[in-house]
Amino acid sequence: MDKDKLYNHYTDTFSQQKEYIAKRDRLTICLLLSLVAFAMLMANPAALTNVVDAYAKKELSFEGNLIDFAILNTGLIYILLWFVLQYFQVCLTIEKQYDYLSNLEEELSKKGYEVTREGRGYASDYPLLKNAANILYAWGIPIGIGILSIVRIVYECRSGIGIWPDYVGLGLILVLSALYFSDRNLRWDYLCPEKHSKLSFWKLMMGFIKIDVEETDK
Repeated sequence: MDKDKLYNHYTDTFSQQKEYIAKRDRLTICLLLSLVAFAMLMANPAALTNVVDAYAKKELSFEGNLIDFAILNTGLIYILLWFVLQYFQVCLTIEKQYDYLSNLEEELSKKGYEVTREGRGYASDYPLLKNAANILYAWGIPIGIGILSIVRIVYECRSGIGIWPDYVGLGLILVLSALYFSDRNLRWDYLCPEKHSKLSFWKLMMGFIKIDVEETDK
């Protein structure tokens, strides 16, 4: 591919990346709102149920008890599951796109275009605030969602209020959180010492959690 076509492909890919980032930001808001509603239902189920019931009656003009706890609980679980799936997918796509953009920049540099915005320039002198945001996206959200799912499963088992669709939904949320955390943060090949025999134990562990290390100890 000649350099002009390669550069056009790079700009198109970068435009797609901006759309993915905007989608991630929207999904983050939706996900956090779902988590707040879910946490409120756990803390005070009667209050949230009454609020939703009153709102539905006012807006839809229904009489009687429209919403009960079981319906609201199961509904929130599957709403959360949907947002979790969409959020994790777009976050992994963004990470994959950054790697691809970096490779494109290397190819463009070989052809005379010095482009480093999304590769070397993006990774160098990374601001502390962006580091904190990255930790939230990569660690805080999946761990928080996973813990919330476990707490909810235990609570529903002990209280006897759980029904099988709830356990299926919560189990899927927990599995998706674990898979996302693994894909985003862990390199499992570093647990095979023969592949990185020149690294010390601590450097193996650093490499395992995707902290870049030198392949030889100094």
